[in-house]
Amino acid sequence: NLFATTFFLTSIATLVSAFDNQRWRTLGIVGAFYIVELLLKIVARMAPKLHWLMYATFLAAYEPQSLVIYPDTAWQVSLRNDGTLLVLGFAAYVAAAIVFHRRDIPAPL
Repeated sequence: NLFATTFFLTSIATLVSAFDNQRWRTLGIVGAFYIVELLLKIVARMAPKLHWLMYATFLAAYEPQSLVIYPDTAWQVSLRNDGTLLVLGFAAYVAAAIVFHRRDIPAPL
């Protein structure tokens, strides 16, 4: 589960990097993205009426505690969650390759 989450985050960083030529701005955008996603997950867990926010964050698929709490269904949950993150990660890598292939990035100043 941790590998799939890390794979997804690196693919998002690669996608953002394909659009930009400044390293620090890319890191800032990816960091802000992660913080917003984390806040969405926290708010969704705190307020039962806002549980629908879990569908807006990729961190809903990062649930390693469910693998320990429910060992009987761990493979099914892991396959669903990890599969979601891996598919989204591959999609982001494909999008980054398309953007990078079509774009000539100038050297940073």
